[in-house]
Parts: sequence; C-alpha cells; structure tokens
Amino acid sequence: MSNRISLLLTDNQTEIEALKIIFGSLVYRDIIIKDIIEILFQNYKEMYEKNSDVRILEIMILIIKALTDIGIVYSDFKQQFDEVLSLYTNTKNHTKINRSYFINSSNLKLSKSNMRKIFGKWNKNSKNELTYEELLDDILLKCNASTGVYVYEHYKATSQSISKYKLIVNNRIRYIYSYDKNRYYFFDI
Repeated sequence: MSNRISLLLTDNQTEIEALKIIFGSLVYRDIIIKDIIEILFQNYKEMYEKNSDVRILEIMILIIKALTDIGIVYSDFKQQFDEVLSLYTNTKNHTKINRSYFINSSNLKLSKSNMRKIFGKWNKNSKNELTYEELLDDILLKCNASTGVYVYEHYKATSQSISKYKLIVNNRIRYIYSYDKNRYYFFDI
C-alpha cells in the first residue's frame, strides 16, 4: 500500500468511524445500502470530472474503507472501487495501491452454520420469541420463499439488554444487519 493511502486512512479514523455510523443508520430508514452506494459512486464521478479535485478521491477512499469495514464486499463493487483507487494513484503518481487493505470476506452462503457466526451465542430467555433453531429455520424459510423486512430481537440471559437484527429479502438482495455490531452480512442469491 502506498504511504499516502496508509497515512490517509490512519489520519482519518474519526471520519471513517463517522461514515460507518452514517451507513449503518440507513437500515433504520429501510434504505438498501447497495442502492445508495450505486448513487454515491455515480455522483462522485460527475463531481470529480467537473473539478478534478483530488480531495474528492480521498473522501471516496475513506468511504470505501468505511463500507468494507461494515461488511460491504469489495468484489460487489470492484469496478467502482478500483476506478477510484486507480484515479487516485494516477493523480498522485504513486505505485499501484494494494487493494487487499480494503478487501473483506465474500458474501456468505445461506446456511445455518454461517448464520450461527452472525448471531453467536443465543441465550435461553423467556422473552425470546424463537429458540435458536427456530430462528435459523425462520430465516432460511424467509430467504428462500418471500420478500420483506423482518426484525429479530434477542434478549440476553442475565441482563435486560437486547440484540437487534434486521433481515432484508427481495429478488436482488438478502442480508442481515446487526444493530449491535453496525455490520451487514450479505448472502449469495
């Protein structure tokens, strides 16, 4: 990774965290994050072509980092992300940027074992509407047979705290958003 990118990401951790909060909050308004990403990258390109201001590219790099940190899969937006990184490299006469810093895991295969990784331990509590197995079966059923937005709450065993998850399913996308982790988990379609 070029020193400039490393410095950019290191010096702007506060901005990256703020972006992560902003992108994470989209789920509260039932906005599909991938739709916003498409619009965002269309608009940045127009702005950059009009102004040729390298700061626009630097902001986009921070956005890419924030998005990949909250679970957006780099390969889903490879063309758009690569374009930003290439433009930045060309404007600053740097060596090619190591993209592995931005690359996170791939989309998950829809399976109980992968969902267990998302939910972790599911404590028994009389307030929980579903047992762990019922939860996993319900999500599998909804992902394979319906469209909609579904909210799951998990009451911890020993406290009053609640973990909240949102499942979004339609013909283009399937994902779970963890409110606690501010993270998206996308499933293969």
